[in-house]
Amino acid sequence: MVAAGFNLRPIYMSKLKITPRWKKVMRDVWSNKTRTLLVVLSIAVGVFAVGGTLSIQDILEREMTRNWRAASPSSFSMGLSEFHKDFVDSVRQMPNVAEAEGRSAAFLMGRGAKVRGVKASGAANDSPLQYIQLYAIDNFDDIHLNKINKAEVPSLDWPPLKRDVVLSTNSLAFLGVNIGENIEVQQPNGQTFTLRVAGTAHTVEEIGGPFMYVATAYVSFDTWAWLGLGRGFNTLLVRAAGTADQTRNRMYLQQVADDIKTRIQRDGLSLGAITIPDTPGEHPAAQTVSGIVALMTAIGVASLIMSSFLVINTVSAVLAQHVRQIGIMKALGGQAGQISAMYFGMVLIFGLLSVLVAVPLGLIGARVFVQFIGEGLLNLRISNYAAPTHVFALQLLIGLIAPVLAAIAPVLAGTRKTVREAISDYGIGVTKEKKGREGEGETGGRGNFLSSSPLLPFPWSPSRPLILSLRNTVRRKGRLMLTLITLVLGGAIFIGVMSARDGLNTTTDVALGYFNYDLELKMQRDYPTDQMERAAFAVPGVTRAESWSFADARRQIGPNAKTDGPALTVIAPPAETAMLKPILRAGRWLTSDDQDAVVLNTDALKLNTDVGLGQVIDLKINGLNGPVRASLKVVGIVQGVLAGPFAYINRPALARITGTSNKANTLMIGTDTRNDAEQAIVAKALEDHFKRVNLPTSGSRLSSSTRAALSSQFNIIIYMLLAMAVLLACVGGLGLAGTMSINVLERTREIGVMRAIGASNGAIRTIVVIEGVVVGVLSWLLGAVLSLPFSTLINSLVGSALEFEVLYTFSVFGLMLWLGAVIGIAAIASMLPAWRASRLSVREILAYG
Repeated sequence: MVAAGFNLRPIYMSKLKITPRWKKVMRDVWSNKTRTLLVVLSIAVGVFAVGGTLSIQDILEREMTRNWRAASPSSFSMGLSEFHKDFVDSVRQMPNVAEAEGRSAAFLMGRGAKVRGVKASGAANDSPLQYIQLYAIDNFDDIHLNKINKAEVPSLDWPPLKRDVVLSTNSLAFLGVNIGENIEVQQPNGQTFTLRVAGTAHTVEEIGGPFMYVATAYVSFDTWAWLGLGRGFNTLLVRAAGTADQTRNRMYLQQVADDIKTRIQRDGLSLGAITIPDTPGEHPAAQTVSGIVALMTAIGVASLIMSSFLVINTVSAVLAQHVRQIGIMKALGGQAGQISAMYFGMVLIFGLLSVLVAVPLGLIGARVFVQFIGEGLLNLRISNYAAPTHVFALQLLIGLIAPVLAAIAPVLAGTRKTVREAISDYGIGVTKEKKGREGEGETGGRGNFLSSSPLLPFPWSPSRPLILSLRNTVRRKGRLMLTLITLVLGGAIFIGVMSARDGLNTTTDVALGYFNYDLELKMQRDYPTDQMERAAFAVPGVTRAESWSFADARRQIGPNAKTDGPALTVIAPPAETAMLKPILRAGRWLTSDDQDAVVLNTDALKLNTDVGLGQVIDLKINGLNGPVRASLKVVGIVQGVLAGPFAYINRPALARITGTSNKANTLMIGTDTRNDAEQAIVAKALEDHFKRVNLPTSGSRLSSSTRAALSSQFNIIIYMLLAMAVLLACVGGLGLAGTMSINVLERTREIGVMRAIGASNGAIRTIVVIEGVVVGVLSWLLGAVLSLPFSTLINSLVGSALEFEVLYTFSVFGLMLWLGAVIGIAAIASMLPAWRASRLSVREILAYG
């Protein structure tokens, strides 16, 4: 028995009996492969985005925690004057101390001793100097705290021999060297040494060069002494004893540090900085990575919601096409529940196919991302890339339930029709089209359409294909609305991500404009300011020079202000400086008369939430002859600029406090060129000239290298978010392609009539493509409006993840880029349906039913 084009006889396939209604379901899925492919891909993108980001989050959290615990991290570190093992042993015996270990650390400049592929073997070269955090390990085979692990790649020697260095795995590329090649390190006194790279190591002590623009390196104490850096320790690592809650509490760790501080003073040692993590017990990058991945997951959820709109459109169109079939099935005794189950079954097949596509792609994407972030940036040793089982279960659940939920409304609406209503249906869109033709009159519909169209009237007489395209655009308002929501949401998020990118770039520009100089020249010690400035102006290319002083300080808190609080960097420029353009948030800037005044930046206030304008704070400043105390009044608050917590004091005032008279330790230089290479030549000339006039420097740094460091961090974040935005664009494109395919299918008879009266293939294709482009442009207009709140929200979320304020900048470039992209997406999404429509013969079209 044949009814409405489908066979009601049961069939057998691979010994599995398939009833007629399920045979119909499978044939509906298979017969329109394009529609099935679009729906499956759309759902798969959403499942991939959600599952992939959840996999990334779980893998990174697991591996970061495992690496962090395996490294046996210290609770805090303390910088001291030179000490030895007996002092470490005495600290280890103290109450509330579980473990202590001595280590030495120095912040040096260095570069790969290889230029343009030729080994220089210690010879001077002009490759740029980079920052190197150098650590000396007493015994590489007996490390108790902040352990490092030999990398899997072959090493020449482990532990490293004298004059050897071990780099963190991600520092090789940063310095541009390979194992067995040399690097040059420059000691603070300007002396240069050559070290052989003996191997690489995994360490969680530092995040690594590509992210922080700092290389991490390890040497033996024999090498440390050969470098002239001493033979004792200068850093004490401590792991506090106590409960899990105690060892994660900064106040408790500060108490333990204060107890050790008493021991340090008793033994006659000098205490430098005490470094307590903001989030004790966690990997330093845990919160940042978690925040960014959470934002990616939110965008993934948005893509899943968007893909559901295509399901709604597709199921609605299928049910509209099958109205008479549903009527026949009901006439033969089919129940509404049975018929609904058929269409829910079809949707479940879509979902299952999407899961089969999304899960393996999610695994591949997660692995690539984890390798890039985990190994490349965070220097983690990834032991297992497997995602947890619950992620797969969630992907399966999402892939099956999300489309079913989206299909509930159209399925129930489509199966409620009575037999009489279904049998008497004229087909897809026939009734509405018939009514439309009855009202067209002699004008052929042009006047009626333009008078009722929601679009603005044309200043010219539009062509008939354009009129048809515009009329077709608004014919199915419900479907148009769902398609627009998909594209509008994708566009708003895309523009929001681009605005976050521009906001980060603006923040970088403000940060670099804040410090209005081209390079800084670090001196080995304090020198008379007039002597330094005269020497600088003797070098060709130098147009400006100012002497500044920098010093480490800690705020003193607690009873009688005797407890070390948060660390600050004291910057002391001249009051009338032209090389600093502070952005005042409250109060005023320093004047030449200020003697006991200080200006704090917003980063310092985050660490000192109890401090406000007009309040007096106590600082312990590391001076030339040891720490000195000063009580200073906060007279101004300025914007932080991604460089840390700063306290600004007049240079003469700091000289008075520290007893350094009219001296400074840093020279800020302005040059007559904006070219980075030419500025680097000026920097090298300055170092050489200062060495000749007996003013030895400890290195220089271009402001452009600071920009590169900031940009390298920001670009990683932007690339991750843009990848998610591209997925949204894909979902929007798939949704529009599905809508256009459905529209063309519904208008098969209409296209046949146009072909019969002489419409060319080009005219048919033009009508369909213009319709898609109109939808794209309309979505862009609406998306531009919605992007304003979205860009503000994304900008705020990125700032929260990075833990600093990102200046809001709406991206006009992103707005125009999305316009071009959405027109391209719309044209591409319309071309296949347009081509298929133009390929149908008149006989095939008129026989359609």
